[in-house]
Amino acid sequence: MTVPPRAPRVLFVTRRYPPLVGGMETLARAVHRALDEHTDTTLVSLGRSQRNLAWFLPYATWRARRAAREGVDRIVFGDALTYSAIRPFLPRSAPLCTVMVHGLDMTFRLRPYRAMVRAVLPRADRVVANSTSTAAIANAMGVDPRRCVVLNPGLEIPPEWPGTRDEAATRIRRRFGLPADAQLLVTLGRLVRRKGARWFVSEVMPSLSPNAFLLIAGTGPEETATRDATRKAGLESRVRLLGAVDDEMRALLFAGCDLFVMPNLPVPNDTEGFGLVAIEASNSGALVVASRLEGIIDAVTDGATGYLVEPLAADAWVARVASLLGDPV
Repeated sequence: MTVPPRAPRVLFVTRRYPPLVGGMETLARAVHRALDEHTDTTLVSLGRSQRNLAWFLPYATWRARRAAREGVDRIVFGDALTYSAIRPFLPRSAPLCTVMVHGLDMTFRLRPYRAMVRAVLPRADRVVANSTSTAAIANAMGVDPRRCVVLNPGLEIPPEWPGTRDEAATRIRRRFGLPADAQLLVTLGRLVRRKGARWFVSEVMPSLSPNAFLLIAGTGPEETATRDATRKAGLESRVRLLGAVDDEMRALLFAGCDLFVMPNLPVPNDTEGFGLVAIEASNSGALVVASRLEGIIDAVTDGATGYLVEPLAADAWVARVASLLGDPV
């Protein structure tokens, strides 16, 4: 009698997992589901506020050491921090280790942190980067290119918007009290400097048609500064900060906007690893305009799935957005 082969045993360790919400959490859930479908997978995740790292990392280290003793075939780490903190405590005969890297998890601004990652990450058996830009960062930190692969994140295709894009746009205008002929620009993501929302408000919106309205979905440390920039530019009627939005509103914004904009800026030690939201917007039928920067270049194919514009080039941004909206500049 032929004995069927045993499914590989995998331990998946990640500090980013739902109910936290974000690109890394979405990716971690998808990876876990895929691993669980093909292997005997055990999940060790944080899934709460990152302030709980103080207890999570020791617990995850204990689980990884126990898995190594019990003969697990591979440990998959969800990011460079988790791997770099745990790997020094694993036995020399540790299972094969695969590390997912995303960009910011290698370039975080604290120098001791980057030194730790630089010392440990090259020891991984396999490094899986979410973009060509992220792979270049890993290689610069000493990861052998032969053991580093680029795997762009996939996306679970959500249900299609039940109505037409015109119906979605009409609903957005009514929901936020905008004119019936308002041209809708949307940006969505955490409000941090590299996302460029404040820059876009200050440098691009004043030069666009008075018919162009910007809806900013998300929260973060730049929220107050973005509101201040809106007031300073006299754009309170044309720029709306929506705060955090639920899945229904997110889908509505994707379906009803005229343009989805990602005006990212280059910020030292704060890289955009991929830009999954560009894929989500494009998949929903939105026309995407994004900065030609870092991992976004992998997420947007210029002229095919959207348009790329040089970061910080305000005149180029104004010209591209205005032309796509059909407005002269």
